[in-house]
Amino acid sequence: MNKVSEFYKELLESLNIHVDNNGLISIEGHGIKKPLDIDGIPLYLPTDENINTTIEVVDGKPTPTKVLFNPLEEDVYKGVNESYTKLKNIMELKLLGVVGNLGISLLSIMAENSGELTDMELIKFVNVLNKNKVGKRKSMVDEKTISTWINLYEKVLSKPDHRYVKFFNKKGGKIDGIHYNRVGTIVFPFIEKFRKAIENKQQFLDTKLRVVDQNTINSLFEYMFQTLEPKGINQFGSLNKKSPSLHLLLLEYDSVYKRLSPIIETIVEHGVEDDVIEQLMLKPLPVRAETLGDYIDSLEAEVRRVPNEAAVVNATPAKKPSILMETQPTQKKSGSFWDKVSSNQPNQQVQQPPVYQQPAPVQQPPVYQTPPPPVRQPAYQAPAPVQQQPVYPQQVQQPVSNPFGTGRRPIVADDPWSQPQQPAYGNRGPVYPPARSGW
Repeated sequence: MNKVSEFYKELLESLNIHVDNNGLISIEGHGIKKPLDIDGIPLYLPTDENINTTIEVVDGKPTPTKVLFNPLEEDVYKGVNESYTKLKNIMELKLLGVVGNLGISLLSIMAENSGELTDMELIKFVNVLNKNKVGKRKSMVDEKTISTWINLYEKVLSKPDHRYVKFFNKKGGKIDGIHYNRVGTIVFPFIEKFRKAIENKQQFLDTKLRVVDQNTINSLFEYMFQTLEPKGINQFGSLNKKSPSLHLLLLEYDSVYKRLSPIIETIVEHGVEDDVIEQLMLKPLPVRAETLGDYIDSLEAEVRRVPNEAAVVNATPAKKPSILMETQPTQKKSGSFWDKVSSNQPNQQVQQPPVYQQPAPVQQPPVYQTPPPPVRQPAYQAPAPVQQQPVYPQQVQQPVSNPFGTGRRPIVADDPWSQPQQPAYGNRGPVYPPARSGW
């Protein structure tokens, strides 16, 4: 396996995305591995073998059967490709599951152990809660708070514009007076919309919120992410010339990972069930953020070897090759996060591959030819008496003129599919009346 494929494999597996021995990339949910695809063509790692078998002959025609996962490919003018977009979406969904379950765990600990905590990380959360406390309420977390958070979390699973964390990158920009090729910002759509609803005294996601719940959810985000402002630790710039967008995306993800990891470790040490640990688990990037720019530069030659994604997708449509690989579902208390995501996404039914049909032959339109007009025979006239002509030596016979002329254009069918026809008229000899008996 080449270096760039090894990097992609480690990156995807850190996000709980499955990669098989052939490099096929799949997501597992409900006991079924569903291959990731772009326009119906499955995604594979850009191994040497897959690079050489991207296009195969199917039914006598060259057909793309693989799209190679290559988010490092970036065009100066067109920007990122679909591999990058897939990876960004996977990261945001992964963080959605982690933050949702982290909120449940933190609120549950607060409701059960208020005032009895000794762990310094959890005490930090208590301090943020107390800062936002309103009135003389002893505790800001109860069972109603937990059920409200769970209800909102389940609704957010099917609303991409309400995700807890999103990564926004734009072309060019300045940070602290330095101009970058790309500038990226970590944004928090959920809490932004949440605060706007509270400000306008409206329900949020069809959920009525108590004042104590409003303050608790605000405290939860302030504690987990430290700051929600679109600057400082939430803003990044890249000077990378070949893949600045992926460079930024990985820096942003790494920043969120480093903020949440200490909290996750505390939750695990506090004692939670195994299925909860699986939902909470975040893994670090395969490359340290400090050396990421240089590492990306070192992959440039291998990235250029990978066939262009857009060229493959826009080639002859492929037969849908991959039927989902069924495995025995594992029995878990709450299922994997990807189970929850797939069950809350609209139109999640598995689409069966289309049945290939031989295209009908193109019928050539009929060629219409205009028939030549009938030749009119001159009326019979009795021949004039033959006069004896004197014979002169070296008499030259004059050519007989064409009675129809020589300048008529050929008749061609109006249908553009037909070939030009031969002229109906042309240079012909004189037309004589039919012979009569008795001459």
